[in-house]
Amino acid sequence: MSCSMCFKQPCDGRCPYAAEGDVVHHCQMCDESVRVGEYYIEMGGEFYHLRCLETIDLSDWLSLVDAAAELAEA
Repeated sequence: MSCSMCFKQPCDGRCPYAAEGDVVHHCQMCDESVRVGEYYIEMGGEFYHLRCLETIDLSDWLSLVDAAAELAEA
């Protein structure tokens, strides 16, 4: 029988009813574990939950990838 929340069997890793998966990395943004079943991104040897990165604005993204917006001048 599938879960009443995520409709998967077993539960999707993002479902609140999912069993906690094993820790595979540590998120540099929220300081919590990245567990089996969670989406993450690796940048420069550091790991971030995808959900954490989805909450930041473009200027913060640029800082993470060591880039900056510049004003074009003639």
